[in-house]
Amino acid sequence: MVGKNEKAPRVGPGASERCRRGPTQSQYDSAERWHSGRLRKQIIAAIWKKRIGPTRSSGHGWFQSRAAVPPLGTFRPEHPLPIMKSAALQWRTRKAGLTIDAPIMSNSLLLKKPWKGPHKVTRMFAAFICIGSLLLGQAAPQPRVESNVLYGMYSGLALLMDVYYPEKPNGYGVIFISGSGWRAPQEYNAEPLKQGGQAQLYGPRLTAAGYTVFSISHRAAPRFRYPAQVEDAQRAVRFVRHNAARFNIRADRIGAVGGSSGGHLVESLGVLDGAGIKDDPDPVNRQSAKVQCVVARAAPADLARMTVAEFMGMSPPDPKVRNTVEDRAYRQASPLYHVSPNSAPILLIHGDADKSVPFEQSEMMEKALRAAGVPTSLLRIPGGGHGPTFPGATNPPDYMGEMVRWLDRYLKQQTG
Repeated sequence: MVGKNEKAPRVGPGASERCRRGPTQSQYDSAERWHSGRLRKQIIAAIWKKRIGPTRSSGHGWFQSRAAVPPLGTFRPEHPLPIMKSAALQWRTRKAGLTIDAPIMSNSLLLKKPWKGPHKVTRMFAAFICIGSLLLGQAAPQPRVESNVLYGMYSGLALLMDVYYPEKPNGYGVIFISGSGWRAPQEYNAEPLKQGGQAQLYGPRLTAAGYTVFSISHRAAPRFRYPAQVEDAQRAVRFVRHNAARFNIRADRIGAVGGSSGGHLVESLGVLDGAGIKDDPDPVNRQSAKVQCVVARAAPADLARMTVAEFMGMSPPDPKVRNTVEDRAYRQASPLYHVSPNSAPILLIHGDADKSVPFEQSEMMEKALRAAGVPTSLLRIPGGGHGPTFPGATNPPDYMGEMVRWLDRYLKQQTG
């Protein structure tokens, strides 16, 4: 299965319980570095001088948020961890372009620590520490996100996208499709594809370059099979194009970025005709679903050489027998067999140690695109495995930078 484990690490509900079991050795080390820092000393001195009131928690201690902020100072795992409550705070740090707008200290953990400083830790002190940790972990401003934008309804099922707005828009939009193996868990609490770790990893890099990003969820196996996922990706393009004025982007120049199964879908958007359906009662469906530029990471191009029976709803074709039902279906679903001189420019990024989607898949796609005279490039990631960050790669190139440069070159070019 392609891309089933493609999720960036997240702090889950079990984070509190892990904290209750005590800090790890790496946390001790991080705490020690902070404890000896100049900023910590300045904050302590300022608070001690102003004599701001104590927290509701008994004793003294240091603040640790749920957002993976490391504990400060030297802690002991056996110490109790009382819960500290306080009012919601809003902090704006203009220089870093970061907005923290949340109950920063709500349901946070206060870890006790024996030390020889002031015996009272204040809410203000906790907030400063939280802000400092976030600033250290975020070098670039985070984009504004409009969540759960409805781009279509299929038999009463809502199709949703999240829109990432850049601080300085360049007037171009990019469809983003995360890898998932074309499937999704069937539980009610399953995380939507559109807001997974891949979108949070690639989205800020694209918005920093000025692109408005549309991260989509689509119908998924095992409940839905091909061509549902392709149809939803096309619907998303049509919706964005129809509402280009609303999103302040050009309707005639839309790009697409995706990885793994999402890479297959964005390649399909770049090679399929995608003509609008004339006289359709829904004006969105009258729009073209063709994109003008594609960046595909570890994308399956020839599905007959992959194990994708769940997605296709049938076994792969016998390579020795042509023109069977399976052969026709797999060819129809494979971007490789739709390449033409009208295909969009496609940048292929692939790890050469990928065991889920073999590197040869991108090699075949590159060869077909070059034969058709379509601008293309294959960026090889030495030692890179399957995943959004190419695990195992040795000295990987700046693949995100190449992604942005490809979009800048081929999406922004003027049509004749």
